[in-house]
Order: sequence, then C-alpha cells, then structure tokens
Amino acid sequence: MGWIVSTWDGIPTVWHNGSDGLNHSMVILMPDRDSGVVLLSNADGFEQLLQVDEIAKGVARLLNGKPASPVSLPWHLRFLYWTILLIPLLQIVGIAYSWRYLRKHPRNKGVGHILLMVVLYVGVALFWLFGVPQVIGSPIWTGIRTNFPELAYGLIAGAILGIGWSVVYTVMSLMTRRSK
Repeated sequence: MGWIVSTWDGIPTVWHNGSDGLNHSMVILMPDRDSGVVLLSNADGFEQLLQVDEIAKGVARLLNGKPASPVSLPWHLRFLYWTILLIPLLQIVGIAYSWRYLRKHPRNKGVGHILLMVVLYVGVALFWLFGVPQVIGSPIWTGIRTNFPELAYGLIAGAILGIGWSVVYTVMSLMTRRSK
C-alpha cells in the first residue's frame, strides 16, 4: 500500500506521503510510542513538498522529546530547482547571441560543425526531457506535471527551445552554405 517502514532517530516508524497536485499530506506512525503525526497542507511544488515532509518529521521529533530540526531545502536541490527554471532564459540569451553572430559573420559552416551543433542542442533537449526527471525522482511526466508544475514548464520550455533552435540553426547554416 505504499507505506514505508523505517527508523528515525532510533524510533521505528511507518510513514507515507502523497500529493494530488494541489494538496500534500504526510502521515507518520510511531507504533512503539502509540503516537503519530498527520500533516495536511495546501501546498504544492518542488520546494514546498519537501519542506512539508520535514515539518512533519520535526513534529514527530517534538513528540519524542527531541528538538525539531530547521526546515530548509538542501542546497543541491535548490540549485537544481533554480537551474531548471533559469535555463530557458539562458537559452534565449544564447540564441539571441548566436543569431546575431550568424548574421554578422556568415561563414561557410562545414557539415561536421552543423551536425555537432544539432546533436548538442537535441542532446541537451532530450536530457532535459528524460534525464532530469530521473534526477529529481519523478520519472513519469504526469507525476512531474501534477506535483511540480513549475519544473515541468521549465523542462518543456528548455526542450522546445533546444530542439527549435537546432532546426533554425541548421536551416540558417545550410542557407549560408548554399549562398556561398
């Protein structure tokens, strides 16, 4: 049924969390202590879900006479979060720079160069679509769209920009080659 049996701070626990895209819940049962915690929240999103779970763990610690730990997102997850959201903006800046450079310096691009650029852009887009969801722990796109909509939009925008620019870059390079 999805319950996880583990030990927190030396106390056996059975817990489960879940989200429906708008709300999040965390249930922690401590059978040896005859107690438990149920935390329901109207929170959603990558940062919020992890923080709600940490708050529930903190309440469980308080029930066991221990101080609650501060709630914060680990730096590497915060970095990944903001990277996913800012990469499309950086891609737009890179596209604008490339466009300007290609227009000012129409050189005869070799087929190898064009192929390298296309593989690079499409490779990044495919990693964005299939690799990053594995890294954030939600490999199924419906789960990402439901639980982390801001990340889903960032990933989709980055993939569209990567694939779209590879097509435009290829066409521009080939047109420049023909005109020479």
